[in-house]
Amino acid sequence: MAKDLSTLRGSVRIEVRDPDGIRFSDSDVDSAINQAYRRLYLRVLGANQNYFSVTTYHDITSGQSNIALPADHMRTVRLEYINGDIEIPLKKRDRGITANYTGGSNFNLASNYFTYHFESSNLVIEPTPRVTVTNALKHTYIETLLEADYMVADLDTVHVDIKDIWEDAIVLDAATTLCSQLESIGADISNNLLDRLTLATNAVDKSLMLRSLSPNRNRRRKGYFR
Repeated sequence: MAKDLSTLRGSVRIEVRDPDGIRFSDSDVDSAINQAYRRLYLRVLGANQNYFSVTTYHDITSGQSNIALPADHMRTVRLEYINGDIEIPLKKRDRGITANYTGGSNFNLASNYFTYHFESSNLVIEPTPRVTVTNALKHTYIETLLEADYMVADLDTVHVDIKDIWEDAIVLDAATTLCSQLESIGADISNNLLDRLTLATNAVDKSLMLRSLSPNRNRRRKGYFR
């Protein structure tokens, strides 16, 4: 079970020999934890770029080609049109091809005629659909870690796909960051933290090589609001 922010904070305080909060305020510790959390998140993505993938569903609306992207969208893995029990992949529009916003058409089994591309924070379907269908598009994408996803309240936890065994890396990384701010922390403590942090991050890398630890889920989300 994932540790909440309060538990992580207590673990970090133990590592930096500051159980009573004399050296570091809670806000300092929480900031270091969230920085470490972000570094771990990016490390995991660096090793497995599709690790934090989620699936959401979009409606198509007659006469509208633009669909707002999820706020946490980093990169699209695939976009599919759902036709009954069939999922038909849509092709991303090739560069240099003129956009076609007005040639409206019905979605059907010939949907490979449709393409998509991105403009600003929108997903653009071409040609513009002439039908309205609820949950017509299945969108699998990689989540980015938003500032809104950082842990703030004591009961907040890390992303659902962060493995429990990786939380040691967050604690040690946060503790190392805090220790680097104080000369009064002994070199033996800092060196010990660095050595253990190296071991913890190596453990993260090794676990990512095991297929048994890869996430296996299909989260259905309507829209993108949490």
